[in-house]
Amino acid sequence: MAAVVVADVGAANTKVIVAVDGRITKRFLFPSAVGIETNSALSTFRATHETTLEVSPKINGTTYLVSLRQNQKVPDHKRPAPGDNFQVSNTHTALLAAALYAAGLVHVDVLVVGTPVHTYSKHADELKKWSGFVDFGFGKQIRVSKTLVLPQPYGTLLAGKNERIILGDEQANHCILDVGYFSSDILTTKGELIIDHARSFGAGFGTAAVYQRIADMLASELRMPITELDRIEYAIRSQTPYIAHNRRFDLNGEYLDKVQPHIEAFVSDLYGRIQTTEDLSSIVLSGGGSGLFERAVRKVFRTTRINIMPDAINANSRGYLIAGHSSL
Repeated sequence: MAAVVVADVGAANTKVIVAVDGRITKRFLFPSAVGIETNSALSTFRATHETTLEVSPKINGTTYLVSLRQNQKVPDHKRPAPGDNFQVSNTHTALLAAALYAAGLVHVDVLVVGTPVHTYSKHADELKKWSGFVDFGFGKQIRVSKTLVLPQPYGTLLAGKNERIILGDEQANHCILDVGYFSSDILTTKGELIIDHARSFGAGFGTAAVYQRIADMLASELRMPITELDRIEYAIRSQTPYIAHNRRFDLNGEYLDKVQPHIEAFVSDLYGRIQTTEDLSSIVLSGGGSGLFERAVRKVFRTTRINIMPDAINANSRGYLIAGHSSL
């Protein structure tokens, strides 16, 4: 039995795919929000009643809480702060441990994880040490035979080629724009699958910055604080009314229009850093923020074909699975 587990740990969500003997057996995501276990009555109640929804990995002597509930804010759980060392933090380890536990396997032949482009060389070797027997206080050991680490947009590149979203001969160059929560990754290719490192980089702007600007506009209009960015994200993604302080707002109308200049300024900066588009066959938008950035990307890169990955939030994970099967 050959088992591959993909764990794409992002700042917003952790995306997981489990495949056994070439067949996907599980596919799920959960918020990348972590709490620290306490001995409060609420923690005791959760431990008794929510064992299938929350797991408690023990990392370096501290027990963390990771909720497996999708699209739901957990009051005492926090997302990681933006930073270049997230991939080697206790928070990242707790999320990765929760993903492995929820995968439900005792033996994983290949574990595939990703890092941002700009921290890949810094953290890849450390993440590859995820092999052998791991426990994390779950009461059962999980054997990981091998860990494969990839730059995050490389997953989209593999998935795009496999799904025929990215077309062209082996000489065609493409640029992947992977829009994340706190940051975005840009990966440019030389031909089909070779990375052009001089034109591949990370940028410290993502969907959280957009949601924060909308929150600031709402707070100014209401003269009341707006702090829960997750609710803004959900209202935009689901195209449902946003409700705050007993008022309803359509964020997909004028508020998104007002924030477009900020998105366009960021995308224009990316355009300059990519250096030229004359050799690019396509720009491929991926990641959870692809829909939010599409209008600006089409405007700034107006002479280049723009492709949007289907189910863009899971595009990297699908490519990781291809890489995992290839390494068996």
